[in-house]
Amino acid sequence: MKTFSYSKYLSKWSLVVSLILATGASGQEEAAGYMFEGLNISAQSGRAFFPVLTVDKRKIHVDAGDRTKKVSLDTFCLARPKMRLTDKYLEVLDQDIVTSSTTAIYLEGEAIAEMHRAQGQAETHAAIISSRAGGGSVSGDARGQIEAIKSANEDLTTDLQDGLDDKRFEGIGRADVIFLEMELLPSADIKGAYCVFGLNYLAVNADTGKPSGRRHVARVKPLGDLKKDKLFKLKKRFAMNEFSLEDSEYTLHIFTGEGEEVAMSSSQKLKGLSESDYQALRDAIAEAQAKRSGKASG
Repeated sequence: MKTFSYSKYLSKWSLVVSLILATGASGQEEAAGYMFEGLNISAQSGRAFFPVLTVDKRKIHVDAGDRTKKVSLDTFCLARPKMRLTDKYLEVLDQDIVTSSTTAIYLEGEAIAEMHRAQGQAETHAAIISSRAGGGSVSGDARGQIEAIKSANEDLTTDLQDGLDDKRFEGIGRADVIFLEMELLPSADIKGAYCVFGLNYLAVNADTGKPSGRRHVARVKPLGDLKKDKLFKLKKRFAMNEFSLEDSEYTLHIFTGEGEEVAMSSSQKLKGLSESDYQALRDAIAEAQAKRSGKASG
């Protein structure tokens, strides 16, 4: 499968890139190609991680060396930054990212359930005290007990309701679900497209509660065919391991069905390239790949 990516270990590529960065390049609307920081994705299969080749509607295809393996779309993936080169481009016209926490949702549910339990218990106790009067008037002591029960229930209900109104349970500063909506405008047809959501966060040791280093993970979702100059509305939900909102960074990446990453207006370190610069980089990559293939065969 033909892909377009480049390695920081290619000396000729490094020289060409340095010259391009020093001399500048054309704007995005005039660019013949694009250079940007994308993601290199590896999906887990068993105890190992393998490079992702492509993604279809049902499976992730990975390079297992001697063969191509297919793994579930829900497979855990690792990501690392990688410079990319392409002539395909997507304009991001609108973007909305919302994070949520299943822990916060659980706490909110527990608060609502507790309010209902407290209300039911208060009504039951009041009814029992009233029934002891045997149909007669309720004594002053009984009325005092009923008022005390109602007051305690009202205090609890007010406190829990205030927590819900103030979104106190959402303020735990962590999330494990991301809802993403985007409007994309492709500059060319993209067949079999899929998206990769990358999350870079500070991991915390579950036993000690102390930071254990940064992790860069990813989730993938199939998109289908994108048409040139036709608005594509992306709406996806990504389930992740719980992470701190304060120490996290996340990005979205689009790939063609052949595994080529597409430049986006939101891409990191995006630079439009003139025809000559774009061709120089393609030639440098092709030359390096040919030399590498020659060494491997030799």
